[in-house]
Amino acid sequence: MRFEFRDVAIEFVDGEQETVSMATREYISDGVLHLFQKNGEYAPETHMGSYPLANIRKWKRTER
Repeated sequence: MRFEFRDVAIEFVDGEQETVSMATREYISDGVLHLFQKNGEYAPETHMGSYPLANIRKWKRTER
């Protein structure tokens, strides 16, 4: 099984920016952006971060 890795660039309302590299999945739940990485079919996902949407001005996913 092959995973699609992507970078997620986040711009916060205070002007700071952060890029999370090599994410394989992102989803929004209860106003929070969650990012995960999976490295193998049977390996557990690694949580890469959770970001409240209230603190985010914009975010963009870019395929690698």
